[in-house]
Amino acid sequence: MFAHVVSPSSALCAGLQGSLASLSRTGGQVIAFTASHPNFGPGILTPRSEGDLYGTPQEHKLWEPQEVVWKDLAEECAESGVGVNLWVFPDRWADVGSIGSVCNTTGGDLHFHPRFQPDRDIHIVQSEIARTLRRTTAYNCSVRTRCSNGLHVSSYISLLHQPTADTLTVGTISADLAIGAKLEHVGNGINDDQRKSVHIQAAVLYTTVEGERRVRVCNVGVRPSSMAGNVFRWADQDTGRLTKARVSALIAAALTMSRKILPEIREDLAQRFVDLLVGYRKNCAASTAPSQLILPESYKLLPVFGGAILKTQALKGGPVSSDTRATSRHRILSSGVSSLMLYLYPRTVAVHDLRSSIAFPDPRTGRLSLPAPMPNSYLWMEPDGAYLMDNGFVTILWLGSSVSPQILLDLFGTDDLAALGPGIVRYDFLPPLLTVTLIKTGYVQSRLPILETQLSIQVRNLITHEETQRGGRVAPFLVARQNMDGSELEFGNMLVEDENNDMMSYVDFLCHLHRQISDKLTAAQQTWW
Repeated sequence: MFAHVVSPSSALCAGLQGSLASLSRTGGQVIAFTASHPNFGPGILTPRSEGDLYGTPQEHKLWEPQEVVWKDLAEECAESGVGVNLWVFPDRWADVGSIGSVCNTTGGDLHFHPRFQPDRDIHIVQSEIARTLRRTTAYNCSVRTRCSNGLHVSSYISLLHQPTADTLTVGTISADLAIGAKLEHVGNGINDDQRKSVHIQAAVLYTTVEGERRVRVCNVGVRPSSMAGNVFRWADQDTGRLTKARVSALIAAALTMSRKILPEIREDLAQRFVDLLVGYRKNCAASTAPSQLILPESYKLLPVFGGAILKTQALKGGPVSSDTRATSRHRILSSGVSSLMLYLYPRTVAVHDLRSSIAFPDPRTGRLSLPAPMPNSYLWMEPDGAYLMDNGFVTILWLGSSVSPQILLDLFGTDDLAALGPGIVRYDFLPPLLTVTLIKTGYVQSRLPILETQLSIQVRNLITHEETQRGGRVAPFLVARQNMDGSELEFGNMLVEDENNDMMSYVDFLCHLHRQISDKLTAAQQTWW
């Protein structure tokens, strides 16, 4: 209907206000699209000069809503049980920090597609919309966490609307949204008797899509302990890293408001990692020499993920647009454990080393046989290899400068690396509302040319498996030829164990943490003597 209508104006705020008026009595969710910052009607946003604000005390203005109307609109939507899902297709600055606050507060999704090309990216948007409409979603939600005496919820790790200290009011809670709560000790209410459990209850009052009002309750009982070593020994690694990543993003938001610049924020977060490990040394390994590096078993990967957190687009150094940083912060604060772990540390596999049985369904179980992932570093890569990397939001196939011509033939139907270009990669895909299944022979729909080769079927099966894990949501697919394509820069930035993103490598970061821990322990011993 409006295919040929071209208008330079955007009245996004007015459209959302009208949607809120329509849904305020029943609750629901809004799907909105915009190609620019609002420049007409209420909530007009004026372009800001990002280059003049970076590295200055005014940098915090890039992450805050320009106009209070956006904050008020977000809270009104949340209290009315309305979630806002926003798709942004900008050619230039769109002020995601302002318009994205509506998604952050109401529990909606934020999809950012810069330089959108319909013939290239339409299937990605279709899959995102299909996921939003088909997944299980609760409306008009109220979240509350209760604890045994001696514990209380100090804060919720999210940007959702929090009208009271222990309650969240959320427009929509979908199957893709996760909420964290931070618990603190209060007084001496916890009994040291380890035979008695401490109980935590999370309750969500919500409305189903059929209009039924329900309550979902999750109860957890844990044994208390007076020994700090047990806390580290039984810590859940994934949950710990998830919490640390979300706390990092929240701290970043809080510190930018206090006019700290990004380098100071990253240094503050690195110091928090040091304090955590120093606490372990003091309480659980005090007899060892300060010069010896000792990490708790459940946190041995903390330096890896600590460095990865500091290299996310929300916190990394270098020239990153405020829209990109705001989008990354939304992903960190709304993703579940498994998806956030993949975002922090992308899964990389060596395509040229795939065994013949890999990436095919097991005859007995029907499950796909997956290859072992490899470390995210150029040190483990070969110039004659091909590597597939996926972080949940983009999939990149890296081809070395000396890659075997047979691999190119199997994947693209040509043995000339220089001949590969936008036209060689065809975007063949199934309609997003159909079920994508893995098959042993034949073809799996993906963005690679459909060829009757074993390697082609294996790689397309791996890509489709990742899409299935995301509920059918398709990620952009890029080919990065070594020293030839600009997409190799994005691939290199996702190698989180290397020195990039204005941040040291994993080895250097581990040595940095070790020196900080050793200095603190040595200073503590000298003070005691």
